[in-house]
This record gives sequence, C-alpha cells and structure tokens, in this order.
Amino acid sequence: YMGSIKKQSNKIIATLFGSDFYRSSVEENKIQKKIFETAKIITIGPNMKEDFLSVFPDLENKIKFAHFGSARLDLISKLYTEKDKAIYRNKYKIAKDKIVITVGYSANPLQQHFMFLDILENLSDEVKQKLFILLPMTYGNKQDYSAELIEKMKNLKIDYLAFQNPSNSKKHWLTDEEIAEIRIVSDITVNTQTTDALSSSIKEAFATGNILLLGDWLPYDIYEDMGLFLIRSSENKLYENFIEILSNYKDYKQKCVGNIAPILNFASWEAVMPYFIENYKQLNI
Repeated sequence: YMGSIKKQSNKIIATLFGSDFYRSSVEENKIQKKIFETAKIITIGPNMKEDFLSVFPDLENKIKFAHFGSARLDLISKLYTEKDKAIYRNKYKIAKDKIVITVGYSANPLQQHFMFLDILENLSDEVKQKLFILLPMTYGNKQDYSAELIEKMKNLKIDYLAFQNPSNSKKHWLTDEEIAEIRIVSDITVNTQTTDALSSSIKEAFATGNILLLGDWLPYDIYEDMGLFLIRSSENKLYENFIEILSNYKDYKQKCVGNIAPILNFASWEAVMPYFIENYKQLNI
C-alpha cells in the first residue's frame, strides 16, 4: 500500500512494535524494507537499534528513538496501594501469605511457559505450598496450548489461576483494570519468551514492585542501564536463580520498590509522548 499512502502525503513515519521486527522472516523483512525506504523517519525503541541495523544497515540516518508508553502505568499508579493489593487478592481468592508468580502474558508457545513450569516440578512440597501461579492467557488464545498449560499446572499441585477464553467462545480480552489488578497482586514476574523489545507487561511489572526473572537472551540492557533491579537468567540457571529469589525474597522485594519511580518516568505516555511529537514536528519544518 505504500504507493497509495505516498499519494496522500510523503511525510511518512514508520513505527515498529518489537514483534514486527524480531519475529519477521527474511521474506517479511524484504517487504518491510519497502516501507522503511519510503518513510522519512523510522521510530524504534533505543534497545532495538543494533539489531535493526544488522538487518537494515543502510537506514541508520532515518532512525529516531520513540518507544511506546503504557496508559496502564497511569492506571496502576492510581490503583497500587497495599490496601488495594489486599482487596484484589481477596477478589481473586489468593491467600495473603502466598507468593504470587505471573508467568508470561499470552497463550502463545513463543512465551515458553514450560521452561519455567518444568523447574517447579523440582521444588519441595513445602515450597510449592507457598506459591500461587497466575497465567494470563486471553491474549494469543491458542486453545491447545492453553490446555497443555492447565494440565501441567494440575500435575504440579501448586495453586494457580488461569485467565483464558472458554472453548468455542468469542475472544474476551482482559480489561485494562483487570490487567492492572493482576500486576498488582503479583509478587514475581517470569518472562522467558523467545523475543521481546520493550513490552508493556514488563514495564507494568516494574511499576508494581514485582521481582522480575527474565531470560538473559532478551534485550533488557536498557533497564539495567537505568539502574533497575532485575534478575536475568539463562535457561540452564533458571532453577538456581529462582531459588535465589525465594531465598532472598524480602530483600529483593524491597529493592524492587526502587524500580517504580524510574519506570514511570521512562514509560508512561506523559513521559514518552514528547519524543513522538518532536519526530512529527521534524516532518513539518
């Protein structure tokens, strides 16, 4: 459609979601290049530049940084208090003494839930009794994969709550309020998906003081450079790092309180919108 779009205006900005790039095939990259060659400006998250230029090395002069904000961060800021956390835990029938772990954010095999769920099998029954697993699975909506995850959880004998779409039903997305509540009741967030850029789910977990256990293959150097506290792990050391988190739980939770203000300053729409506005202004000079 680029020819038709260009007839309307040549002031074109191409803006990438992380998955648009990281999960594209070589053939899809060739198609995307037509968009990028037509665009005056290409906006990406700052952590994507090196990877983007490895595929499109001749487009560096068009790159501007403008990562996506999350309106849910503002909602989380309004809803997140210890009193509200207790209310939401009661709503979802989660005992107050449980350590709540959110695993992934969609029913997509690329989330690699089993990488983490498999290590839970090696925990003692005593530790298992302390845990509560949250599985947000309405996004993606792969029924077979959801069924496999549920079967796995039943065999683990760990308390859990799965948010999923009933079979043969219309998709039911979680509302922003429900997603905010899930982030707030959670204590630990685990993300071992194959690829990512700067997904909102991670920012929201930072904004609610979650301890983040993240695959070290994911491009999260930007968060470390910001001074945020997080645990990055290879697949081989996932169990070891999870045990470390449980062993130092109170200390790590306290450290994660310090993540809240920096992530809001980095990723709320109020914080990032000026970057987009400046890019648009450049096309009108």
